[in-house]
Amino acid sequence: MENIPTFQTVASNFTQELILGDRLMSLILTWNSRSEVWYMTLEDIDSGHIARGIKVIPNWALVKQYRAYLPNFEGDIMAVAATEKVSERVTYDNLNVEYKLNYLTETEVETWENENGLG
Repeated sequence: MENIPTFQTVASNFTQELILGDRLMSLILTWNSRSEVWYMTLEDIDSGHIARGIKVIPNWALVKQYRAYLPNFEGDIMAVAATEKVSERVTYDNLNVEYKLNYLTETEVETWENENGLG
């Protein structure tokens, strides 16, 4: 599991480019104040494939259901608790404090799902 650095500032929208697995990706995080949820957009820079509107919820393989939009992406992204005591959901203020975004390989996702009864 590899931590994806997110920098919580006063901005409700930020973009960063990073390498996930063997792909150069653009990650956009946007806070929706109406639904009080972070949404993620993930774009494969090389192929141009893009998945939008991925709701950031804790302890869930976020990209799995968007495979048709990102066919070359291996692994997944998950918001994982960073402390023992965390809120029930990812909020504007607790992203990168109580919850960290992490990149997991396919094997790590499968292991996590099997251990948590989701596989």
